[in-house]
Amino acid sequence: MRRVLYIGVVLAILGFVTFVVVPNLLKAMNRSREARTMADIRAVATAWEARANDAGSYTIFPDHFAVGDHDMANFARTGRVTSRDLERALVPTYVRALPKRDGWGNEFDFRTGDHDKNRRAQGYAIRSFGSNGRPDATVYDGRMTSTPAVDIVYVNGAFLSFPEGL
Repeated sequence: MRRVLYIGVVLAILGFVTFVVVPNLLKAMNRSREARTMADIRAVATAWEARANDAGSYTIFPDHFAVGDHDMANFARTGRVTSRDLERALVPTYVRALPKRDGWGNEFDFRTGDHDKNRRAQGYAIRSFGSNGRPDATVYDGRMTSTPAVDIVYVNGAFLSFPEGL
């Protein structure tokens, strides 16, 4: 009888610890992924900005042009840049290694836009699709998010969509 009581107490304690610890652990893991993603985005942005300072634009290759792309917060009106092309442009001169994936293992979405009359990109955007791996919108309005499933978006030197508290 005592043995059953001890087993019951142990199971109750394990259940309580699991109920309290597991959600906190998952939340901490997502916060860590968010922080890593934001740091990687800043590293790419810093390298891209340094290259743009030298090259006079954010254009990665000359034929890349999206028509009417004057709103960098509108991803539907910007030109996509592959991580391979961006890597060729930035590594090793501007960054040692290009982060290509966010904290959840999804590829970053790199964009250029706001082209001048010479078709040179004057703006850039970097987007992480968050924990769900899917884009939430094509237009972003600059807000904090409270869930890791929401996109993290960085445009022309500032976060437009980002996790609160980071």
